[in-house]
Amino acid sequence: MERWQGFLGAAKLDLAAAASCERDELWAPAAFHWQQAAEKSLKALLSRAGINFPSTHDLRTLTKLTEKMIEIDWPSEHELFFLTSIYTISRYPIDLFDNKTPSQVVSKELLQKVSATAKMICERAMDLLKDPSHDTNEKVSWKP
Repeated sequence: MERWQGFLGAAKLDLAAAASCERDELWAPAAFHWQQAAEKSLKALLSRAGINFPSTHDLRTLTKLTEKMIEIDWPSEHELFFLTSIYTISRYPIDLFDNKTPSQVVSKELLQKVSATAKMICERAMDLLKDPSHDTNEKVSWKP
């Protein structure tokens, strides 16, 4: 299995976990898994194209790296920053929210914003990954 396929498989597991958490109304864990699915989808895309990336959860950094290979409209900088911040907000009490627990901070409404942004990233990355015209056995530039 190639590295990009491992990231893609992990992203799909996070999508399934997010859906399961949503069914059980576990908004904070669902938000975490949505963020992780988006991150791993981007890492799969970058890996397949042979683009090195830092060890990061920052979706802004990862989407900027895709500019080396393809022109695509990702969510806005604000949406990417927000989704990146969910990585921490959904898991730990933080001062910004008076040390409330993640389940006290992440509501169903907040989760809807998180999932919409993450879905856009996952769908676009996964569409690119399944397109057979993207031959990654050679150095590619998917930009037109």
